[in-house]
Amino acid sequence: MIPPAILAKGDRVALDYLLETSPLGAFFEREDVRRGIAEDIILEQFKPFVFTALFIDDAPLLASWKAHRPDAFLLAKQLSEAELASYGALAPDVYARRLNLRLSAYRKIDAWWCGSELFVPHEALGAEPYFILTLPGYENHPVKIGQTRSFSYASDPKRDAVAMELMQKKELVDAVERARFPLLPPEGAGAPDEWTQLQSVLIVAESFRAANRLSKLPIFPKALIVDPRAVPVGYSARFVPDAELWGSLYALGISPILSAPAADYLKTKTRSLAALVTERDTLLNFLCRSINFEAK
Repeated sequence: MIPPAILAKGDRVALDYLLETSPLGAFFEREDVRRGIAEDIILEQFKPFVFTALFIDDAPLLASWKAHRPDAFLLAKQLSEAELASYGALAPDVYARRLNLRLSAYRKIDAWWCGSELFVPHEALGAEPYFILTLPGYENHPVKIGQTRSFSYASDPKRDAVAMELMQKKELVDAVERARFPLLPPEGAGAPDEWTQLQSVLIVAESFRAANRLSKLPIFPKALIVDPRAVPVGYSARFVPDAELWGSLYALGISPILSAPAADYLKTKTRSLAALVTERDTLLNFLCRSINFEAK
């Protein structure tokens, strides 16, 4: 039982009290427990790269847009190449992906104003194939953001002219682009290098997404309770198979098992893990978020 006066000081103080007055203190000092918390910290930081919905039009879709809307495509290409001049020194495939993202934003604005789209389901959006973006000044004309399957246009010269004007409003293009790709690094001198680094991370994240699509079990099994003697295929135990130990881990919000992609990813983070294991306050602050402190 934690005294009400301690609880009133906040969860972090309550956790320190438990560490000093209960077996939790000795449990936390176990090397495997501290390492498990450190691994979870790294995996939590990686989750946005796995579960954030990202939308870049593929080459066939952009080619179709170019064929149907040559004037809009030409304007978008000219603007994009000028705006992304600082990315020109990147590897061709990395630059091409950045250019396609920018073109995707322009195509979206053109379709938003002059056309209509059909979307494919997307794993990061759940049941809905798209989400709604409301742009300032256009509250009555929301933008649908999703993975476009096909589009059509029913435009006229006047509407086309307005679309071309909208495509030259940088604040609109930037907002649509970031809605389609929330992980986009902030603009600045370092943005091209950060974009390059991001591509490497996203390559690793794809292995998680692929495994998540195929598995009926969560790729990050924090809330999944399993028998220590029957670890599911595709997962591995990161603690000795002891039911009492695993029960304590579940109570602290620590999963005793890892999915194969998570285990492989953590192998690349040896130095980060070694440093984190020694950062007591960082580990405790993370652990504190997994414990529900209530007055009894």
